[in-house]
Amino acid sequence: MTANDVPLTWGQPDNGFEGYRTPGLMIYDALINFDLTSSDKASGLIPGLAESWEVNPADKTKWTFKLRKGVKFHDGSEFNADAVVFNIESLFAEKAPHYSARMVSLVGFRLPAYKAVRKIDDYTVEFETKAPDAFWPYQICYMLIASPKGWEAAGKSWEEFAKKPSGTGPWKLTALKAREFAMREGVDIRVYRIIYEMESNVKEALEGMLRPDKREDVVGLIEVRQTFHVPSAGTIAGCFVVSGAIKRQSQIRLLREGKQVWAGTIGSLKRFKQDASEVKAGYECGILLNGMNDVREGDSIEVITITEVKRTLEQSVA
Repeated sequence: MTANDVPLTWGQPDNGFEGYRTPGLMIYDALINFDLTSSDKASGLIPGLAESWEVNPADKTKWTFKLRKGVKFHDGSEFNADAVVFNIESLFAEKAPHYSARMVSLVGFRLPAYKAVRKIDDYTVEFETKAPDAFWPYQICYMLIASPKGWEAAGKSWEEFAKKPSGTGPWKLTALKAREFAMREGVDIRVYRIIYEMESNVKEALEGMLRPDKREDVVGLIEVRQTFHVPSAGTIAGCFVVSGAIKRQSQIRLLREGKQVWAGTIGSLKRFKQDASEVKAGYECGILLNGMNDVREGDSIEVITITEVKRTLEQSVA
């Protein structure tokens, strides 16, 4: 689904065709519907809340729609010609109390041929187009019919009506709990006004799911010049710090003839038989390797730091 939030529920939906699919045509009906019963041919038109429609042969800018009788809105009020006029006015009658500029921005452009509407009787309306237009039946499919009585009961407010909408569709909405459900399930809902902000945020979220790379840097080099065996401790390496420094908590690796033979941590670090927290380049020290006694003269010890580096999507693809 490509909707960026729960679509509006007040009659004319936002979020494009996703809004018509859910919840538009679930809660509401149109006067004419597209026939979506077949997937192997183009969709034709079928009756919705209008039983029939025809153009006036003497004036092809005028269309007569015969409305379906016995249809009730979810609030129990009757669907009739007044309801059709009410919904058209909410889009095109700027002085009407139920006019909604927001709805016009969502649906008005889909009815470019519209000029006027007239009630003939309780179940007949006449539409007038700006010019003869054979596509008018296709355009009117996009106007969904909301209950005038429901709008009045909502304090004549479309925002309040959206909380308890009333249409004639197969579904009746009783509560909006999408955000509540999302919060309970730990789903992060965000609203964006600029698509570039969304793209950046999604990219950051995806990169946050990538396992970071680990980078090793050598920060000290030590030569093993002598070894001493201490029965109560193990093999002590008499060392000289060639470059950098070594600390009591350093991560190290033992090299022999240029190849790594062991990696781990320091058991003890001493200078002149005294515990030392750090020994810098140019000084001697004694090192006990944790769990490693096979230390030989001529071995080298590298002091390393391991840094986690955030990966980017570009690096992952490459």
